[in-house]
Amino acid sequence: MLFPIGNDDELSSNVCITPCICGNAKSSIDQQNQDCAMEFLQGLHDHFSAIRSQILLMEPFPSIQRIHNLVRQEEKQQEINIGTIPTIDSAAFQAFKPPSQPLGKRQRPFCEHCNKHGHTLATCYQIHGFPNT
Repeated sequence: MLFPIGNDDELSSNVCITPCICGNAKSSIDQQNQDCAMEFLQGLHDHFSAIRSQILLMEPFPSIQRIHNLVRQEEKQQEINIGTIPTIDSAAFQAFKPPSQPLGKRQRPFCEHCNKHGHTLATCYQIHGFPNT
């Protein structure tokens, strides 16, 4: 699981109250169930902000079980998407970045053998000899 949202034990710890038989406490029970669902939504990682926003806009407000199922579906979708996108280690990427040069100036060739500017290893006189004159 890439972004842990909890297991079924955690879901069951958010036990919602079942309505009484007579129905007199329906509004308070509905409010307690909605509070339970809101607590679950607030505990989600920021990667789930889109689904959280969608759930909060649903009318009527869904049950905690429905919310949990929607978040699990989103989690599985994110796992699939992340598995298909290649990632680049930013430190490794920076290591291969060519040195920046001021605009308008051309970089002079540099010989790594004699540590001098003006020529490269391919044309270094110390390696290849001086031309015959």
